[in-house]
Amino acid sequence: MRLMNIFAVLVLAPVLFLFVSGCSDSAPRQPVMEQPLNPAVLQILRSLAKGHKDKTQLAFLADFKGLSKSVSRFNSYMSHSQGKLLKELKAWARKHRVKLHYFYRPGLYGKAQKIIADDEGSLLLHSNAADFQKRYLVMMYMDYSWQFAMDKAAQKQAQKNQAGPGLLHYLHNAIAVNKQSLADLWKLLERYQWQKSVPSGSAK
Repeated sequence: MRLMNIFAVLVLAPVLFLFVSGCSDSAPRQPVMEQPLNPAVLQILRSLAKGHKDKTQLAFLADFKGLSKSVSRFNSYMSHSQGKLLKELKAWARKHRVKLHYFYRPGLYGKAQKIIADDEGSLLLHSNAADFQKRYLVMMYMDYSWQFAMDKAAQKQAQKNQAGPGLLHYLHNAIAVNKQSLADLWKLLERYQWQKSVPSGSAK
């Protein structure tokens, strides 16, 4: 029995040591942590999440306003694409424990923003079919232009901060969707002759 104990100390102990050492060396490495999210980017992401949600809600309302076939097709695309972007952004936020709850800034500027948003919502809600479609197209073109600008600004800052691929993938998709939406909206505005001049900048 004593010889077996000596054998275990002299022979098995070095083997066990090598085995344990090998296991520690082969342990999977922890994934590289992403850079902390820039507060300015976080503020934009909250605005983008709100924008996605607002557009899906507006698309639902628009279905009851008697849209023309061409505008109705865009409305369906808006509902689907914005809902998909919102889902992608929420999935990223859950994974990284980021809160996307939007709130207006304190002070007069935030109050003014809320007043404008409430007035625009009320105007669309109480518009008859003909007026709704005109206001819908104009407001959505302006809203998509602003959202497209926020996408590009957030992408530039996220790349500078070496953000992870998940956020950059979402922003890439958002830019593609909103750029296409701007082009579609401009064609609709031209068809109904509510705009005459050539769009500039990002809408091309």
